[in-house]
Amino acid sequence: MDVFLSADAQRTLQALSVLSAAKSASGLLLGHKRAGRFFVEAAFPAPAGFRPGPGNFFVLNETFQGRIIGFFLFDGGPAARRAYLQPLACGRCLVAVTRRKSRDIACRAFVVDYDGRFRLDPITVISEGKNAPEGRRIRTRGLASPVPRHKPPLPRKASKDKAR
Repeated sequence: MDVFLSADAQRTLQALSVLSAAKSASGLLLGHKRAGRFFVEAAFPAPAGFRPGPGNFFVLNETFQGRIIGFFLFDGGPAARRAYLQPLACGRCLVAVTRRKSRDIACRAFVVDYDGRFRLDPITVISEGKNAPEGRRIRTRGLASPVPRHKPPLPRKASKDKAR
């Protein structure tokens, strides 16, 4: 599994890292999930102190037409990430964003899973790059394995007999 951050979502997270001085900045990730990949199309910042709960989550998910695929959290250590270990987050991703001195961000991604108890399994983060159509890896930590990239087959050259 992995998380693919679109250019728009990544710009939003970078802007929030500059604008939001509060360490507890958080919000929702909007997009879709296909096979083993979370496609993050947009990031929606939440008010300070937001924590997902059944009351607000289901209303927001209906408002966004079921497009909430996860959550993001700035500078959230293990204690802050524990708030996302609950049934409504199961099967969704959590992106922990760390601010860096160079006005850049570093992301760690997890998928919330349940196997007798809730846990965060690390997954790879891939961001959309200008010169890399398949995306480029941004700084990640964890034991996630990279997703194999399959190249499309090359078109066959027409033989001389078929061309006539």
